[in-house]
Amino acid sequence: MLCKYHWEVPFESITEERILTEIDKIVNNVKNGSIVNIDALFDDELRMDLVESDVHARVVNYFKLCEDIISRNELQTTFGTAMGITHKCTILRKHLQPTALRDEVETHQKLIDKASTKNDVALYKLVKEKALEQEKVFRSVANRKRLQQQPKQENKKRHGERRANGKHDSDRTAVTSKSWGNKRKVQSETSTERNVERPQTTGSLRTATKSKPRGGCFNCGKDHWLSECPDIDEAEKEAILAKRGSKKQSEKRFRVKRVNPRTRTQVRVRSTATLNAKLDLPYCADSGSDWNIISHNHVKELQALDCDVQVVELDGPVELEAVGGAVLTATHGVDVYLCLNTAAGPVRCQDPKRCLVVESDDDELIVGRLLLAELGIDVDRELEQLAARNLNDDDEFGDPIGIPMREDTFDEDVAIVINGMVVDCVERGIVSPGAEEDRLRNILTSFKGWRLALGDDPPARVPPLRIRLKPDAKPFKCKVRQYSPEKSEFLAKFNAELVRLGWVIENKESRWACAALLVRKPNSNEFRQANDYRPANSMTEGIAGVMPSLQVRLEECKGKEFYAIFDFIKSFWQLPLHKASQEILSYMTDRGIFTPTRVPQGCTDAALHFQSNVEEVLKEYLHECVLVWIDDLLAYANTVVELMDVIEAILKRLDEYGFKLNPRKCKLFQTEIKWCGRVINKDGVGHDPERIQALQKIP
Repeated sequence: MLCKYHWEVPFESITEERILTEIDKIVNNVKNGSIVNIDALFDDELRMDLVESDVHARVVNYFKLCEDIISRNELQTTFGTAMGITHKCTILRKHLQPTALRDEVETHQKLIDKASTKNDVALYKLVKEKALEQEKVFRSVANRKRLQQQPKQENKKRHGERRANGKHDSDRTAVTSKSWGNKRKVQSETSTERNVERPQTTGSLRTATKSKPRGGCFNCGKDHWLSECPDIDEAEKEAILAKRGSKKQSEKRFRVKRVNPRTRTQVRVRSTATLNAKLDLPYCADSGSDWNIISHNHVKELQALDCDVQVVELDGPVELEAVGGAVLTATHGVDVYLCLNTAAGPVRCQDPKRCLVVESDDDELIVGRLLLAELGIDVDRELEQLAARNLNDDDEFGDPIGIPMREDTFDEDVAIVINGMVVDCVERGIVSPGAEEDRLRNILTSFKGWRLALGDDPPARVPPLRIRLKPDAKPFKCKVRQYSPEKSEFLAKFNAELVRLGWVIENKESRWACAALLVRKPNSNEFRQANDYRPANSMTEGIAGVMPSLQVRLEECKGKEFYAIFDFIKSFWQLPLHKASQEILSYMTDRGIFTPTRVPQGCTDAALHFQSNVEEVLKEYLHECVLVWIDDLLAYANTVVELMDVIEAILKRLDEYGFKLNPRKCKLFQTEIKWCGRVINKDGVGHDPERIQALQKIP
């Protein structure tokens, strides 16, 4: 059949070599000629089995499961290239569990050795090593806890034996008293030991027998203790006891948290949540519950105030375990707009949130873990990071996001990204294979300013920014701020790296100091440093310049066939700061005062200074084939050859002045492009519909 319909050759003329060649073509292509959504595929199927007590087996099974997913979906060719292996390592690292193990691996790759980011064998060895270290720490902590609990158990046992024998011993000790008048000493005689005997009961003496658990075995539910269960080994028994112990401790803390001293003046202040701007209820932020929970009585109250509130039936019943072990079943839910009233102000959820409706007398709305995570609150994540730091104080734990790392001038990672840019242009049919492809590759590889992360490169060869103070300006110095241990550690590592790179210097003699602030990155538990330069900006005279009008400039690129965009990596950090202006932009952390040698973001003239310098470098091509908006470049032309000429000219000028670009954010030979909130193509310029939708969703 293959000879007749697929290969179109007579069966008699087919050779074994031809068959092997055709089979290789089939095997080397993905199934049905379409690549599945790889990220979604691994998100659904790749899991590390934490129930497996053997660390070696756990890691081997995890990597074997990844290989099985690749083989089952016929993705061997996709993950067989250098780029594919790198992506495979990223997937394996992303799905590591527990979170502390994943953080340890990421920290090792970014701060110690990044070889395992491109080699799955090296990654396997690293994961196994870190997992064994964490297992040893866990066992050490568990043994220490067990030894601490032994004296308590022995005391309970001795107390039980005394009660069983009916013997109570008491000794009267000598008492010495001192009189304030004549200092006389009176000592009482030691009384004789008193023995109380329980009268013997008739019949045979009762022997001490071990009681049976009321709820049955924790594992199988049968009428014996967990220690006597024959179905599991000792490691699994310890895991079950540890899990129940942690749950018991969390419930215990929860109960203690709600106990207040019985005084007449003290009243517990309860945080409230506003539902649909109609009903205020006290709420409890419960990270142990996945769902938001509301009682049926409160739903009735809300429906009386808001007739639009509708109770919907769930796809299936959801069982919830309350404190104390009681089981609640929810079959319906309600979608409401929540506003959490906190001491720092209201926190409004932009879209409706689903709450499960239960029959309960609890007067509080339970805010579940999923909603807390959306709001940037993840208690388990923060505790894991804190525990990991405490277990090994010598390790540099965590990855301070934003620390620029040292990169080679033109390393393998950059080459892979550039090759992907060229291949993409060829596969889309814009650039012809052969001469055009070779020219484009030569243009891109000739530029030495590609960086995936900006390191200790020298600043761009442009005039430094010089700040001019107002006549009445006086040095400003902020007060020392207090930071949490996690934030303080981030600031220390971040600024130590900046000092190493030469971007800032520690300055104990500075008369100026603005406050260093930490802002949390969107949808993340990681931080970014920003400096509050408002006091310094109020005392500086801004540059007498204006930013270009985008609406006017975009008219110049309308109706073009092809577009390309380029992005300056860490844009402002590339520019030098004048020696006389450095002290003015100093900032203070809880560890000291730091003075930048590069232009920091947030100062008055940073954006306009960057814009004017780039325009000066590319002034020959402005308004003809290039647009500049701060750190974003847009090139345009009517033909492939013209745009290739423009790209070559731009890269040569930027290389001459020492500017650096991020290849991951560059796009070449696009027929339609999104740039600065606009959609640009040969038909004209329009607003980005995604931004319009985001504005429409704002309440």
